Amino acid sequence: MGNLLDADLHSALENIASALFPFALWMQEKDTRFPPPQPDAPWRAGGEQLAPAKIGAIDFFEALLQETAADAVLIERFQNISNDPLQFSPLADAAAWRRQRSLDPVDSQSFGAAQSDNLLVGFDGKPISRMQFYPDYWPLLKQAVQSAAGQGTIDWTAFTDGLLTDQSVFWPTNQPLKSSNFAKQFARDLLYAMMDMRNNAAEPWKFALLIELAEGRRVGNAYAPADTQAAVDKLKSVLAAKLHAPAPAPPVPPHAIPPVGSPRVGSPHT
Repeated sequence: MGNLLDADLHSALENIASALFPFALWMQEKDTRFPPPQPDAPWRAGGEQLAPAKIGAIDFFEALLQETAADAVLIERFQNISNDPLQFSPLADAAAWRRQRSLDPVDSQSFGAAQSDNLLVGFDGKPISRMQFYPDYWPLLKQAVQSAAGQGTIDWTAFTDGLLTDQSVFWPTNQPLKSSNFAKQFARDLLYAMMDMRNNAAEPWKFALLIELAEGRRVGNAYAPADTQAAVDKLKSVLAAKLHAPAPAPPVPPHAIPPVGSPRVGSPHT
């Protein structure tokens, strides 16, 4: 990685990640509606703070940059195929084959790798590599952080909001790259880190976001026929209890309900 993620940049990304995903505020809000899925989790019972860095998101992000360094070669191949989507068709005359079947002409076909959401796509809709995308933003981000630090302690929530909305007074001007493009792509990659379960963190921190989302699925989960049968038996027992529950008491007929209000005129009580 060289100097792409030096100590200062790593620290800045951790702070921006915490501002993008303020888990403490999120949990406080959702706890007023739902009970905690795992109240004995260390970030709840142990007094530790839940943050993307604690989940291992920043380390995962750095590994993701390294892992996708070769994407540029793949993207170049995809671009060549996009220029002639049917170049590898086994048909000798693909145009005639399509015409005979009333299909769209050859020149209207496209190679849909980018549209499949299996590639990182830039904000212009074209496939990009993370190793091509992020390095252009690192000098700008460092400059913005240095400018903000020059005015005192950085309010990372306000700083990050400025990046997201392109309203940052610290983001360098007179250059074409928008801070919102960086912030939004970084947020996407953080979600990838925190939900893909390949982040290098100890349990239960590794699954912290999934736990708080009450999401039980995990990589490597396996279920046998016995598990399915147990679930079916449980469902049957719940349904049986509902079907054989005692009938509710019949409603009280209207004539049996004593009148409410003042006594009638002429009654013995007037």
